[in-house]
Amino acid sequence: MPVFTCMELLPIYLSALVLGTAHALEPDHLAAVTAFVVRRPRPLHAAGFGARWAIGHGAAIFAVGVLLLIAGRSIPDGWTSLLDRVVGLAMIGLGVWTLVTAKTVHAHSHTHTDGTTHTHPHAHARGGEHGHAHAATGFGLLHGLAGTGPAVALIPLLSLRSPREGAVYLFLFGVGTAVGMTAYALLAGVLAARLARGSGTFSKTVSTVAGLFAMLVGFIWLLR
Repeated sequence: MPVFTCMELLPIYLSALVLGTAHALEPDHLAAVTAFVVRRPRPLHAAGFGARWAIGHGAAIFAVGVLLLIAGRSIPDGWTSLLDRVVGLAMIGLGVWTLVTAKTVHAHSHTHTDGTTHTHPHAHARGGEHGHAHAATGFGLLHGLAGTGPAVALIPLLSLRSPREGAVYLFLFGVGTAVGMTAYALLAGVLAARLARGSGTFSKTVSTVAGLFAMLVGFIWLLR
């Protein structure tokens, strides 16, 4: 069993951050987070959805990945295929939910004490902000379970043999994913808010497009 020095591990761990960031930008991940962001695209809300998704995603990959490393096993192909189908169905469901609730999206104005007025779109739906936050975390968890196999499969290719080294790699992979998704959600929120500013009709259009995108990605996952 090879023993690595800190300098030898550094580029491997840096690659975990880079790969995690790139992993966050996969189409199914973007589609899911976008569906939440367009409902409340204010920057802090949007970034919060991205961060909560990343928490669920990172927790799933780290927990399952470490167990697989300790047991010296990998996820069976049958389970991988099943998880892919579950993700596909969940994405279609999210898309339908986004389309149905798009009619509740509207532009809301509020005035600050200095007289400045801001207009931003948001939606009202059952479950409220906490419900949406839990849903975002749940989708991250589901995506994490589906992505555990590929993430763990990278470890032997990188010559990591120790479960501890593998656990650090998975943790940093999750950190990179969180950075990538939070940054994307923040950017998407800013863009969605500016596009839909002052227009309830255009806000509904943005939400409808997000819902259709989520459904399309879901069907692709079912058919691939």
